[in-house]
Amino acid sequence: MVYLIIMVGSSSDEPFLRAGLEYLKEHNIKYKVIVCSTHREPQKTSAIILESLENKNLKVIIGGAATATGLPGVIAGYLKETLIPIFGVRFTKEPGQSLIEDATFNLSSMPSGVPLAYVGYNEKGFLHACMLATRIINA
Repeated sequence: MVYLIIMVGSSSDEPFLRAGLEYLKEHNIKYKVIVCSTHREPQKTSAIILESLENKNLKVIIGGAATATGLPGVIAGYLKETLIPIFGVRFTKEPGQSLIEDATFNLSSMPSGVPLAYVGYNEKGFLHACMLATRIINA
């Protein structure tokens, strides 16, 4: 029974997930991590997002991506008619790398009617997303 789906744009994003995944394990939150790229595999990404709606236990989705940060926005666009909260996290290409503001604006400036909560970037942003997801799941 999975309550939380975590979608990231690349396997290179995995170093940013460590603290958050550890937090989820400590709090016994069942999650699934899916690596998919809206840019390299748009059809596969769309199918995965739509397939996630079949999970009746799903409470939260966290989407994280680097560079253009399209993945969280695409998730939010597909799920805008649902009550599932979507948290977006901005990753840099590598830990310690400085942030490019344009990509951050993509997450924090979704069109009206497409809710997406931008919770921060890199390890800290992902940890915060996991903490918020835990609160929602345990409510």
